[in-house]
Amino acid sequence: MTLDARTACARLLKEWIVLGDPPRIPSAENDFWSQFPSMERGAAMDILSGILRRRLTLDAVINAVSHRRSDQLDPVVRSILWVGIYQLLFSDHIADYAAIDSSVRLAAKLNRNRAGGFINAVLRSVQRLEPTLIQDGKPSARSCPLDRHRWLSFNRDIFPSPLTKKISYWMCAASVPEGLVKALFAALGDDALTVLIDANVRPPVICRVDRPFAPEDSTRLQPHADRGWALVGGGVNGEIVAAIERGDLSPQDTTAGVAGAWMIDALKPADSRGESSGEVLDLCAGLGTKTVQMAMAGLRVAATDIDEEKLELLKKREARIKTGRIRVLPALPAAEIAPGFAGVLVDVPCSNTGVLARRPEVRWRIMSLNMQSLRDTQVKLLRKGANLAQEVLIYSTCSVLPDENQNSVRSFLAGDQGKPWELVREVCTLPMTEPQSWHDGGYAALLKRRA
Repeated sequence: MTLDARTACARLLKEWIVLGDPPRIPSAENDFWSQFPSMERGAAMDILSGILRRRLTLDAVINAVSHRRSDQLDPVVRSILWVGIYQLLFSDHIADYAAIDSSVRLAAKLNRNRAGGFINAVLRSVQRLEPTLIQDGKPSARSCPLDRHRWLSFNRDIFPSPLTKKISYWMCAASVPEGLVKALFAALGDDALTVLIDANVRPPVICRVDRPFAPEDSTRLQPHADRGWALVGGGVNGEIVAAIERGDLSPQDTTAGVAGAWMIDALKPADSRGESSGEVLDLCAGLGTKTVQMAMAGLRVAATDIDEEKLELLKKREARIKTGRIRVLPALPAAEIAPGFAGVLVDVPCSNTGVLARRPEVRWRIMSLNMQSLRDTQVKLLRKGANLAQEVLIYSTCSVLPDENQNSVRSFLAGDQGKPWELVREVCTLPMTEPQSWHDGGYAALLKRRA
C-alpha cells in the first residue's frame, strides 16, 4: 500500500505520547520509506524531522487558538494538527489552502471524520494569526526564531514574555525542554541563545575529503570554510554514496574531526612509507569515522566499541576502502586490551547537546538521562584510556556542557591516574549555522604524558 508523506508521518507521530520518548526517524533501510513513492520521501523527512524539532512551538500555537489544549487532544488528531500547522508555518512548498484541505482529508483517512471540522477551524485560526517572516527580529511573545537572521512573527501573543518568563519563552519559541533550557543558560550564559536558535536549523550534509581527487569528480560538492571538508549540495545521491563506498569521502562534521586531527598532528607518520611506528586505539569507535580519518592520514589504528554491530560495519568498510591500517578489536567490555598504544582517542557517550540540529530527537531523550551516571561513565572511560596510552590521550564529546567537558577532564587530572598527564590543549566549540562554515558543537582535549 502506498501512502503520501502526510499520512505516513501522522501515523508515526500519533505514537508520540510521552514528551521524552519521541519516535525515531526511520533509517534509510527501514520499511517506513517503502510506504510511499520516492518523490514523497523528501517531504516526509522534512515534515517528520521538522515536527520533532518544533513540537513545543506547535503545541504553543495550538494552545493559543484552540479551546482544547494540545495535551488534551486525541493523539491522532494532534498528529494531524502538527502536520498541518507545521506546513502552514514552516514549509515553503505548500499553499495554505492545500495544507488545510489535506489535513481535513487526512482525518477521514485515519478514521477521525468527526474531528474534521475541529481541525479545519484550528488551522484557519492559525491562518488568522497572519504569520509573517521578518528579518533580524527579536524575542517577543509574538515571535519565534527560524534561524539567526529570520523570525516568524504573529499578530498577537503566542508565547510567554521573554522578559518576565525567559525560560518558558525559550522552551516554547525554540522548542526545547525546560530542564535543558535551564542547563544551557546556567552553563553558557547568553551564548545559550545561539545554541537554542541553531537547534532548529536543518543541517547540511558535510563530508571529510579523504582523497583529494574526490571534489574534482563531483558536481555536488561545494567547498567548506574548513579545508579538507566539503558541503554536499542537493542531498546525497548515488554519486556521493559511491564516493563514500570507495573511501573518497566520509560523512563527518568539522567539529567531530578535531579530535582525530589532533591525534594525527601529535603522532605524525615517521617513516618514509607514510606510516606511524606506533598504534593508536580508538576506544569508543562507533562506526569508525575517526578511525578511518586517522588511518587515511597514515596512523595504524585499533578500534573497539561496546556496539558489536557498528564494529562489524567498520570491518566491512575497511574491506572496501582497504587502508591496510585498521584493526578491529572485539567489542567492549569483553575485549581484553593490553596497554602500549602510542595514543588513545576517547570519544565518550554524552548528552549530544552540541548536535541538537543534526539529531532532532536528542533534546527530548535528554530528559530521561541520568547525567551523574553519564559523567561517571565518561571519567571511567578517560581513565581506561589513560591506562592504555603511552604518549597521547585525547578526550572528546558532542556536548557543549562544561560538566561533560572541562570539568570531567579536570576531575581526571586531579586524581591519581591523572598525575602523569598534562593538559596541552582544549577547545569547546559552539554550533555555527552559517551555510559555508556550518559546524556542530563539541569538545576536545589533548593530554600528553609528562616526561
